[in-house]
Amino acid sequence: VKLVDTVCDYFDVKPTDLSRKGRQNTISIVKSLICYWGTQKLGISSTEIASYLGISQPAISKAGVRGADYTHQHGIEWEALVSC
Repeated sequence: VKLVDTVCDYFDVKPTDLSRKGRQNTISIVKSLICYWGTQKLGISSTEIASYLGISQPAISKAGVRGADYTHQHGIEWEALVSC
């Protein structure tokens, strides 16, 4: 939950908005970062993230790749986000 709250706060998105569908918008970026940081940095299972976000496990993997790309393109890291 801290992951979701932290990422949502940074992007000024309400956690309740994560249930909305959308592509190429802020919500999809937030979901991608949750998938990437959740699985790669925090060790949260893709099953748990999938259940929380209401998407499939394969979608978690794809979103994680997009999240990794976003962090590299924009120079944003989980550690820096948490320390703010």
